[in-house]
Amino acid sequence: MGTVIPFVPPLDPVTNGVRLLVRDGLGAVVTVETAEGATTKSYDGKSGYLSQSAMPLYFGLGDASAAARVTVRWPSGKRQVLTENLPVNGLLQVREPQ
Repeated sequence: MGTVIPFVPPLDPVTNGVRLLVRDGLGAVVTVETAEGATTKSYDGKSGYLSQSAMPLYFGLGDASAAARVTVRWPSGKRQVLTENLPVNGLLQVREPQ
């Protein structure tokens, strides 16, 4: 019997991104803005593997080195804007303000 050698795919080049964990935010709409533009995603409960939202939401930043602003529109109608301490290649957890 021969030796089994597992296939390990080559690593993709590291790209900057923002991972956002929306706590209790089913229905929230998140926009991440950079100097190059903006990307919007919704935490909808059906867009990921086996019809569950990907947790956390991931936003690639392309050539941008940082996110300038993160805006969360909550299902309640509240709007939350974050502009400070936005982690690049880290995890940002947000919860709806009271």
